[in-house]
Amino acid sequence: MNDDSLNASFTTPWQASGQVGIGCRLHQDTCSEYTAGNIDEVTIWNRILSPEEVADLQAMTDASTGHARPALAADWGMEETSGSSASDSSGYGHTATVAAGGTWTSDTDAGKGNVLSLNGTSTANATASGPIVDSQGDFTVAAWAKLDPRALSDTTVAHHMRITTQSGGVRDSWGLWYDQAAGSTQGMWVFGRTTADTTSASVVKVPADIASAQLVDPGDWTLLTGVYDGAHHQLFLYVNGVRQGAQGDTDTDNDTGDGVVFDNPWQATGTFNIGRGRNSTGAYSDYAHSLVDDVRVWTGVMSDTAINQMYINEVPIPL
Repeated sequence: MNDDSLNASFTTPWQASGQVGIGCRLHQDTCSEYTAGNIDEVTIWNRILSPEEVADLQAMTDASTGHARPALAADWGMEETSGSSASDSSGYGHTATVAAGGTWTSDTDAGKGNVLSLNGTSTANATASGPIVDSQGDFTVAAWAKLDPRALSDTTVAHHMRITTQSGGVRDSWGLWYDQAAGSTQGMWVFGRTTADTTSASVVKVPADIASAQLVDPGDWTLLTGVYDGAHHQLFLYVNGVRQGAQGDTDTDNDTGDGVVFDNPWQATGTFNIGRGRNSTGAYSDYAHSLVDDVRVWTGVMSDTAINQMYINEVPIPL
């Protein structure tokens, strides 16, 4: 709706030829009056926007949730059959380099077609230059994984297999992985974050323990979706479209959203990894012995409904 009362008359325009200032007032090419806050997605047009176009810009935020609508930032479909590159179809050019331990294979019998096979060694990974998204803001990450059960059969030791991670200088800022404790034949899928880019940093993860996890066969194709709600400092994990055991205060006016609280986000600027992650010493380890497919990253918080629908749309049908 147009409201003329919101318009102001200005009849003396003039042509400016200097710099554009963002976050400050420019006077004679010198900044002053700095902004105390955050600025994002600055865009300038050389024309008048229609009211409909302005409404579309505003719609980038979901009015029902207050979250930014998810925008695809990277998409590795793993449709290659040869070579050492995994293409990114998002349009942002995040081509991943596949190391020697990663090979292309077909899992047609399980209904997935072409996929990336990782053999669990130090060269079994794919990496892309990062960061892919702002680790301090809202983001969503998803991947299909199918672990090799033989690599988990030795119960005398613990098993940790990283599917996706975003590295910093020493630690991973966040990642999706599988944990199986020593002495156990059952493990759990995890979405976790470290509190700092240091070897002494702690790890916060969801689910917090196996008692609150949805136990699935890791040898089956599984859709893992991790969500970080930066506005409310919440971690969420979905396994096959189902939200995992979380915690929160839903009985008061200070609703935490039922996610695991994480209020130490930090921006990682290292590589985005598929099939490996950094341990507490800063070294890469936790190599995945797994098939991996359809690794994607979005800015924004994907809704429960959208995540569940993604699983329904993509669940493989074995032959």
